[in-house]
Order: sequence, then structure tokens, then C-alpha cells
Amino acid sequence: MRKAAFTAILTLTLVCFVTAQNQEEKKPQTWPEKAAERFKDNPTAEHRATIDAGIPSRTADPAKARKVLVFYRCEGFIHTSIPFGNYAMEALARETGAFTVDLADEYDVFTKENLAQYDGIIFNNTTHLKPSGPQRAAILDFVNSGKGIIGLHAAADNFNGWMKGSP
Repeated sequence: MRKAAFTAILTLTLVCFVTAQNQEEKKPQTWPEKAAERFKDNPTAEHRATIDAGIPSRTADPAKARKVLVFYRCEGFIHTSIPFGNYAMEALARETGAFTVDLADEYDVFTKENLAQYDGIIFNNTTHLKPSGPQRAAILDFVNSGKGIIGLHAAADNFNGWMKGSP
């Protein structure tokens, strides 16, 4: 009886261990995998309708065409509100005509040449960004040239130590 109980406990322990290992291996590892897991199918049609209802209509033609980059990658906590912010920025651009918008989540957008086409960068709930040294320099040059950045909610979590040259 003792041997049977020991064997059952050992078998159960091994099954739990293997199951836990398999579950760990299935956890999202890359940014696209993590984003897909956190964002699912949001915003829904109902969410979009609510956002659309809050967007003002075009009231005047802009004096000059404007273009903004909405960046939404996260290396830290991933806020599930990101797709809602992306949709809201697209809807605001579409309905008001005040600007056009490009969405991006890959660091390769941060080059001096690419950023030259934009009037502003919106960091949509980004956390713990890790751009390379040249990408960081391109962002800082963008701001130093007089163009602007906007941070939605968690975006202030990105720039600690940038001016000192720390990672």
C-alpha cells in the first residue's frame, strides 16, 4: 500500500511539474505575442461607437497639414487601453481633419529621416522603452528641433535618465 501511495504521489507530482513547464513555455515571449495576448479583439464595435460619439466634428480647416506618429510598444506593463487610444487618435484625425496619423510599435521608425515627416510623436501608454542609442538620439533631435511629443498615461515611464545618456 505504501509503495502504491508513493508511486501515485510521485506520478501526480511529475504531471503537475510537466503541466507547469508546458504552461510556462506557452507564455508570450515577444512583443507581438504579448500585444496579441493583452489586446485580444479590443476595441469592440460598441467601444468604437462610444469613442466616435465623443469625437468633435471638423470645425475649421487647419492652416497647415499635420502628421503625427502614435507609438504604442511596451517593454514593461502592457496597458489594455492601448488599442482604445490608437483607435481614438485615428478617429480624431479622421473626423477633425486636424492631422493624419501613423501607428507604429517597432523601434525602426525612430530615425532622423523617418521622424522628419512628423510634427509630433504620441507615446500611447508606452512603458520601459528600449530604443537603441541612435534611435534615442533621433527622438531627442526631433524634440530639440522644436517638434513635440505627447505622452498618454504611462508614457512618462520611458525617459528616465535619457538626458544623462544612461540606458
